[in-house]
Amino acid sequence: MKIYKSVEDLPWPKKGDSIFTPPDDRRFNVCFNISHDKINLYADGYLHAAETVINSIVDSTDRVNNRDDKVYPILLLYHHHIELKLKNIIAKGYSLLGKKGKFPHGHNIYNCWCVVRKIICQINEGKADKAIDTVEKIIRELSSISSNGEGYRYPYDKEGNLLLRNIGTLNLDILRRTMGKITAFLDAACEQIYVYLDYKRDVDDG
Repeated sequence: MKIYKSVEDLPWPKKGDSIFTPPDDRRFNVCFNISHDKINLYADGYLHAAETVINSIVDSTDRVNNRDDKVYPILLLYHHHIELKLKNIIAKGYSLLGKKGKFPHGHNIYNCWCVVRKIICQINEGKADKAIDTVEKIIRELSSISSNGEGYRYPYDKEGNLLLRNIGTLNLDILRRTMGKITAFLDAACEQIYVYLDYKRDVDDG
């Protein structure tokens, strides 16, 4: 532990500090409002953040690194990524099908998936890829750990009950590979809807 000689030496905020202080190095600047496809921008951001953290652990040669505390933000990032992807498919799918509707209330990804599955099957006239059943199984598994992601943010619920008490271990490499497959499936479903929407607009404008 580092020893400080005085209070002034402590690494605490000082008068004038601000997160909006003009930077010395603009290479580290980030920009907001750079995309019209906001929901995918957010979804991709959460995915990339999850992958950055999980890759730093799985691909590390340091086998002593602390990984147990990192599983919570990793799962939260993956959960929110999938939630946003599913809600994007719902919004764009309803637009394609000419339906009016809202997202399922809350952050339960399995509830969102049930709506997405119906949309995918309707768009494909009931002939959705057989992988859809496996995708449902995995999303149900993830939802069974914490249906709304609360267990990744807090150890206890509002009544003081321990969350995530029914899970003991989770392999991060398997999680990484499985989430990659889920993302690939959802990306394909989303891209199909985008293509159909573009075609529909061309027909309507033609």
